[in-house]
Amino acid sequence: MGTVRPPRPSLLLVSTRESCLFLLFCLHLGAACPQPCRCPDHAGAVAVFCSLRGLQEVPEDIPANTVLLKLDANKISHLPDGAFQHLHRLRELDLSHNAIEAIGSATFAGLAGGLRLLDLSYNRIQRISKDPIGPGP
Repeated sequence: MGTVRPPRPSLLLVSTRESCLFLLFCLHLGAACPQPCRCPDHAGAVAVFCSLRGLQEVPEDIPANTVLLKLDANKISHLPDGAFQHLHRLRELDLSHNAIEAIGSATFAGLAGGLRLLDLSYNRIQRISKDPIGPGP
């Protein structure tokens, strides 16, 4: 019987690096489109279309690389603080034609740096906190 040698550090490092890359690849694939939305992917820029879906709340599993998010014409009445904070690439957010009544102090936290369009028209907004977008990144 031969002696068992521990793996060489360089092989262990490569193995760990490959595992990490595989895990990152799987996580990217795991960033699935929230049900019942549609998410066409164009050159890594994701558009999430959740219009006219009868949603009562913002989906929690919106892909982090979303650039355009359409949540218009639903039944959303409440926007939790930080609901969009993981969407650092978000440029356009359409929340029009819902039942939103209030905008909290951190509803759009983290979006100040890149958001170009925010549509809140045709809602029931009665109260907007002082700084709902918060400081930029």
